[in-house]
Amino acid sequence: MQKPIRLSFGDTVALVNPAGMPPERFRHYLPLMEEYLRNEGFKTKTYYAPESAGAEELAMMFTMGWTDPDVMAVFPVCGNSLIFEVVKYLDINALRSHPVLVAGSSMLSVLSTWITQRAEIVTFFGTHIPFLHTRSPQRENEFTIQSFWNMFMWKTGRTKRIATVHERHHFFRINPEAETALITNIYNRSDLITDPRRRDVSFVSNHKGKISGKTACITLGALLEMVRQNMLLPLDGHVLFVETMDWRLHEVKEVMKEVLSHPSLQGLRAIFISALTERTDRTVKLFEELKDRRLILELCEYVSTMVNIPTIYGFPLGHCAYKLNLPQEVECEVDLEKGTLLLKERPVT
Repeated sequence: MQKPIRLSFGDTVALVNPAGMPPERFRHYLPLMEEYLRNEGFKTKTYYAPESAGAEELAMMFTMGWTDPDVMAVFPVCGNSLIFEVVKYLDINALRSHPVLVAGSSMLSVLSTWITQRAEIVTFFGTHIPFLHTRSPQRENEFTIQSFWNMFMWKTGRTKRIATVHERHHFFRINPEAETALITNIYNRSDLITDPRRRDVSFVSNHKGKISGKTACITLGALLEMVRQNMLLPLDGHVLFVETMDWRLHEVKEVMKEVLSHPSLQGLRAIFISALTERTDRTVKLFEELKDRRLILELCEYVSTMVNIPTIYGFPLGHCAYKLNLPQEVECEVDLEKGTLLLKERPVT
C-alpha cells in the first residue's frame, strides 16, 4: 500500500469537483476556499470540470489535477451520487504512479474507498473543505479543523484555538517523529461538552478488550450502493467505520442486514458505527430515539449477532459535531471499552 507524502506549508493543493459543480447556493464558496487555503500557507490550483461535464469528463479533470507534478493534495469541493459513475472512469494506473493526499466524506467516501482499493494508495475519510474556511455559515469547530490538518501534516495542531478543556484533552495530537498515534474518543464523555447542541453522539459498547485490523471508513448510503452495484472489493481483516446520516434505527438494521450478507464484507474484525447523528448543522433535531442508549445498545447487539463480531457505537467521524480525518487501509487497534483508536502506522511518509 503506497502512502502519500505528508503536506507542508508552501505545497500546492488542487481543488477539484469530481461529482460536478456544487449547488448554486454554494458556488460563492469556491473563491473563499482558495483564499482560505492560501491564508493557511498553501498554493492553490483548480481543476474544475464545467457544469455540463458528464462522468467521463469529470474523471478526466480529477485525474489531471491528481497527476499535476506540482500537486501534493486534491480536495473535492462537493459530492453527490454522480460519483458512483465517475469513479469507473478514473485512470487508476495514472493515480497509482503519483500518490497524493485526498479526503472524501459523505458520498465522496466512494471516491476514497475506490482509489484505496484499486490504486492501492492510502486515502482519507474527512470533512469537506467548504466548511473549513472562515466565512462558511456552517463552519466546523476548531477541534475538527485542526485535527484535519494534523493528519495530513502529521504534526501537532494549534490547541490554544480549541474552546474547552474537554476538547483540548481529546484533541488529536501527533508527534512528528512517531510512527503511531492514539486517538481518544471525545464522545466517551459527551456530557462534558460545553455546548449542548454538540452532544449529539455518545459512546456505547458492551464489549471489552482490544481488536486489530485495517481501517475502512465509509458512509452507510455509499456502502449500500457499492454493495448493490458490486463495486466493493473484499474487506477481510478490516475494522469498518460506518458513518450513518439521517437514518432511523430500524432503517440501519435493514441496511446492515443487506450489506453484511454480501461476500465483500465477510471476515470483518469489528464494526464501529460512528454516528447515528442528529446533524448539529440543523436547528431542529431529527429523531429522539437516537438519544436512547438502550436502543443504541440493542442495535449494536443486533448487528453483532448477525456477523459474530464486536459492534460498538459513537466515534468522532462523519456528520457529527466533531469530525476526525481518518486514513483508509492502515493498521489499527480499537479499544472496545474506551472507544479509542490506535493507528499502528503513520498514513503519510
